[in-house]
Amino acid sequence: MKARECPFCESQRVETAETEVMGKKVLRIRCMECGAEGPVNYASESTPVAVTNWNRRAEFRSWTEVE
Repeated sequence: MKARECPFCESQRVETAETEVMGKKVLRIRCMECGAEGPVNYASESTPVAVTNWNRRAEFRSWTEVE
């Protein structure tokens, strides 16, 4: 499974990042262009879970459609 583009800047440069939150290792998907990060996934979960959570979001069409 491949991570979708960044929902903020539409960059394809997204990578899995392992960090630590409150003493626990977590996985996130991170945009290498704008720095946006996906939801926290505990390291006991797999990378595919992190990718699924990153990909799970509402479609953004354009700001003109929001108004």
